[in-house]
Amino acid sequence: MHKTLRFTRAASLALIACLGLAQCNTPQDAALVTGATTVDSVRERGELVVLTLKGPTTYRKSAEGPVGYEVDMVEAFAEQMGVTTRYVAYPDIDALIQAIEDGRGHIAAAGLTMTEARGERVEFGPAYRNVVESLVCHKDGPAPTTLDELPGIDLVVLGGSSYTETLEGLKAERAGIEWTERNAGSEMPMLIAVAEGR
Repeated sequence: MHKTLRFTRAASLALIACLGLAQCNTPQDAALVTGATTVDSVRERGELVVLTLKGPTTYRKSAEGPVGYEVDMVEAFAEQMGVTTRYVAYPDIDALIQAIEDGRGHIAAAGLTMTEARGERVEFGPAYRNVVESLVCHKDGPAPTTLDELPGIDLVVLGGSSYTETLEGLKAERAGIEWTERNAGSEMPMLIAVAEGR
């Protein structure tokens, strides 16, 4: 039986700073982020709108309110600014990046990796963590140890993630590397599938 490998990594955690992006299109989002948006105008409004993805380390709801490493950093930032926070969770990375471009929030806090392609679309704040990409395999499945062993392996990556950019680069160098993308807020559904042998 052919086992499916899951190609994943913990994202490089970075806040996307996006004050001053495009005008929003809906009345609910109107005037959130326009060409005239500044830190002072956010302070005057009293609310920092944070776009995020649901994930165990990024953002999740609890009885005490939102929790996650990204939430902790945003809450400290908002406290320093003297504003409250409102979180808007998106279903996947592509939707989140598009929402930032559309000006639906002031910042994104979603454990995103800084890539050249993303840098052409949005501005990043400083990186605060570096990560290494890893290939995660089921204990009873094939376990490639070199890049030359990847062709013919069934790879699955988080849709819209930096993993896709990495694999595109590898595919240009090594024929036969193929993968499937799955949209989700984090890698967790794929890691669970690997653990369960699916």
